[in-house]
Parts: sequence; C-alpha cells; structure tokens
Amino acid sequence: MIETSRTLTITAPAHQYGHGASVDFDVVLTEPQAGDTATAQLRDPTDSQSDITLTPAGAGHWTGHVTPGGGGGSYTIMVAVPGASPRFTSYEILVASGTVTLSSGFSERLVDSDHDGLANKLVLSPTVTVQNPGTYSVVGYLLDSTGAEIDVTGGDVDLVAGAQPLDLAFDGSTIYKSGKSGPYRLAKVAILSQSKATEASAADMGLTQAYDYKVFQR
Repeated sequence: MIETSRTLTITAPAHQYGHGASVDFDVVLTEPQAGDTATAQLRDPTDSQSDITLTPAGAGHWTGHVTPGGGGGSYTIMVAVPGASPRFTSYEILVASGTVTLSSGFSERLVDSDHDGLANKLVLSPTVTVQNPGTYSVVGYLLDSTGAEIDVTGGDVDLVAGAQPLDLAFDGSTIYKSGKSGPYRLAKVAILSQSKATEASAADMGLTQAYDYKVFQR
C-alpha cells in the first residue's frame, strides 16, 4: 500500500432523523486517482448490512440516498474506496422509532417537600404516549419571559406502554435565585432512546402560570 494524504469523507445534513425519513449524503475523496470507485453500505442496529447505490458527481465525488427501514436506533453509512491507496469511512445516523409522542401542553404543580411554605420544585408534566416500554432519557428547559435559561432538568426515566405524565421537576431555589417571576416557558423538551435517537421533542411547550419568584425555596 502506498501512503498518501488523500482522505475520504461523508457529509449529510444531520445526524438525527425522524422515523421514515430519507437521508441524502455526499462522499468526497481528495486526491482522486483514475479508476477510483466507491461502494456504500448501511448497517442497521442489528448489524445487518444492505447496499447503497452511489451516483458519480465528479472526480472523487459521489452522492447517495438511503431510507433506513425497520425500527429506530443507530445506523451507520459505510463507504469504501478500494485500490492501491484504499480508503474507508463511516457516518452514524440516529433514527427515531416513531413509537413515542408528546402532548402539546402540560399540567403544573408546586411541591413543598419540607413543608415550610416555600416550593422546593415546580413540576411541569406534559403527557407522553409510548408504544415500547423501557428506559428513556429526557431533558427540559425552563426559560424566563426574555428567553433566558432559568433551570434545566433531565435524566433517565422508565416509561410504561400507553399514555402517562412526564414529570419535569425544576429546582425551586434555582428559580428563586434567578429573581425572575413567571409566567415561565417550558422549552426544548426532548425524549431520547437508549441509542440517543430523539424519539419526540418540542421546541416550545407554552407558558406556566404567573408565579412570583418569592414563593420558591430560598
């Protein structure tokens, strides 16, 4: 094998895709040589592989199109250029399973866990519907009226099959220290599978009631 500085890269619009989405990607080989060809395959979460057709788009340039089938999870686009100076590269894409949905609104409540008259938590609870029970990762942001971040919450949750509240608990003392009264905005809510594919998300879920920041734990 002859050592060269040529490189093989895959570029695509994103790493995260919804269920049933198609992926268009480019393959570029620097320092192309006469007779260079490229082959591509898609590896699914079960490690099964299928061929992807690449279309020549110029010297050292190919385009590809693939629609991951089956369930969600981590898929890998793999491209190889054989020959005297072979090159190989890969690109991971995360695909939603299409089995999780998130409501457009939420319920809310204050929690005074130490019974001192001040709220230790502001719990905002959208409804999530799950077809495949299991452990998911969730995240949600609490913003003030200007869009500035007050608090963020998240972690792993066990979700059962069917509809259920998804409790997002924001820290009362953090809200108090912000010095900002409500209404607050619940934003950037996301539910991720164990493969880190985004199963459901909402950029803006709306406003809370008009809380005075002084009702929260100091």
